[in-house]
Amino acid sequence: MTISNRSKVRQTQGRLKPPNKRSEPAVDVTYHEICKTAKNREWMRPKLVKYALEHGIRPAAKEFKCSTNTVLLWLGRKDEPKETRSADRSKAPKVVKNRTSPEIEQQVLDCRAKEGMGGRNLVHQYPLAVSEATANRILKRNGVTVPRKRKYKQTKDLRKIKSKKKCFEVVQVDGKVLNDIINFWPYYSQFLLPLWQFTFTCEKSGATFYAYCKGETSLAACAFIVYVITTVR
Repeated sequence: MTISNRSKVRQTQGRLKPPNKRSEPAVDVTYHEICKTAKNREWMRPKLVKYALEHGIRPAAKEFKCSTNTVLLWLGRKDEPKETRSADRSKAPKVVKNRTSPEIEQQVLDCRAKEGMGGRNLVHQYPLAVSEATANRILKRNGVTVPRKRKYKQTKDLRKIKSKKKCFEVVQVDGKVLNDIINFWPYYSQFLLPLWQFTFTCEKSGATFYAYCKGETSLAACAFIVYVITTVR
């Protein structure tokens, strides 16, 4: 190495920064993906609060890919009871400004008690300051209306035909890939779990057998079918 190259190396040694070793992500999916797709969103919110208490609000928002207002929302509820701390709350308005006054609502109920009419006839018969739809809604809310009787049609099914079959005379074998289940994907990525699921169902008794495989192979499906049949015998 020449003298000029050595001087360049010495000048740059002080400027070099250590590599930025980022910690592993708290979860494999983002907060908004969980809220849009998963039915149960409560399990992720305690992790968000815990990460925010340890690292701060902005790092938590960056890690979970959500806004700082979302982090502040769940941090403000961390001291509430455990049952309602992470649960969703209704965003419906608590007070309806254009709701009918109790006096007018009582007038509709009094007219209903006298005549026994529906909302349409009550509005035309008495000078009530409500519409037909509002009158019907008041009657329904107070439990005054009688529900209409409906005739239910029995759906066509195969219960009688299946009852005449013997057990394991008619079976159904299905294969399903589990890559569309968002709660399963983080564990699959971490532990390399089997991705394919095979089911063997008896149409007569409803008995179901499960098997899991890491690849979609006809050999694995045939081996599973042979194993179930030999075991049942």
